[in-house]
Amino acid sequence: MEDKNIIGDEEYSFKGEEKLTYRDIVLKQFQKVVTNFSKEMIKGYSVKSYPMGGSGPAVMTRYVGDSRKELIQSTNVLHDILQPKFDKEIKEKSKEINLQIIESKKEDSFKNGNYKIILNKYRKLFQYICLFLDRQDWFVTGSLEE
Repeated sequence: MEDKNIIGDEEYSFKGEEKLTYRDIVLKQFQKVVTNFSKEMIKGYSVKSYPMGGSGPAVMTRYVGDSRKELIQSTNVLHDILQPKFDKEIKEKSKEINLQIIESKKEDSFKNGNYKIILNKYRKLFQYICLFLDRQDWFVTGSLEE
């Protein structure tokens, strides 16, 4: 019998799928963070389109996600995946930056939609995560050019 997981109306099959290692999961999440950092940081918005031919709904609306929130969430997930493996240095830096983030979220500027300070703190956290991964030789490949 095939292993299946039913979530809502969607059915996911796990039989025959490739098995992911811890390293694979970390590197996939790392790539998501890099992709999210590469985007322009904008709030979410709706895009309306009008179908041709007059059939169907008069207006179709599609929501484009808030790239700032996507970046924060993807960085948090990477942090959480790696946290059990953190060494003393990254543990201290992580705790320090996360306390700064909590304090910054209490400020009026953040409550009014100013993400700049928070995003800079997440950038710093990501930099420390990169340094940690480098210390653990996660970025070593067979053909490094010096």
